[in-house]
Amino acid sequence: MCNTLSDRILHARRHAELTQKELASRVGVSHTTVSKLENGRAKYSRCMVTIATVCGVDPTWLETGRGEMLLSRYPEYLKVSGCRDVSNVFAKIPIVSWDTIDSVNSWIEHEKIKALCREFVPVFAQTKGQHYGLLVPDDSMEPEFLEGEVIVVNTELKIKNNQYILAKLEGESNTTFKQLVEIGDQQYLRPLNPRYPIITVDGNLQLFGVVVGKYKEYLYFGQ
Repeated sequence: MCNTLSDRILHARRHAELTQKELASRVGVSHTTVSKLENGRAKYSRCMVTIATVCGVDPTWLETGRGEMLLSRYPEYLKVSGCRDVSNVFAKIPIVSWDTIDSVNSWIEHEKIKALCREFVPVFAQTKGQHYGLLVPDDSMEPEFLEGEVIVVNTELKIKNNQYILAKLEGESNTTFKQLVEIGDQQYLRPLNPRYPIITVDGNLQLFGVVVGKYKEYLYFGQ
């Protein structure tokens, strides 16, 4: 019987015929994390959906024990190596902190930035550009982006009017997350939350990236 989360993760991994190390590598977490989940020392991981996907089991069953273990309709395009290797569909991108992007000398120092990252999130594989995840830092972009959600940022796209961007104003030390608005030759940074003022851009914008999506999991354990 798989009455506990640790039992279900162990059973799912064995069903997928993966070692703890192999599962950790495909999910983008440490071997220690998988070990703690299986022996009950960790009660939850933000990568539960990814673990379920890699093992070919139903995420709801893995998290709650409800329903059937196996997915009844697993998408054909995920059926690689017995529904276990989804590397052609999902990509793992590093979550970078705001302090990191504020501190590096150049935002194209990708190897240096990635070396400072300790967490990863799964996204559908992108074909072009370097991508990072960042936590939404406050409520200035609500209701579209809630504080604590993970936004997915492409650092190699050219900015366009009305895009959501991460940029640094000339003379400022902190990066900001806002919507770019262009009226004639004038640029503005617009928060979506009307409680915050629109920022007039004076001088150049140093661009970190363009927001191309967001990632969110709903917690069942450890709340």
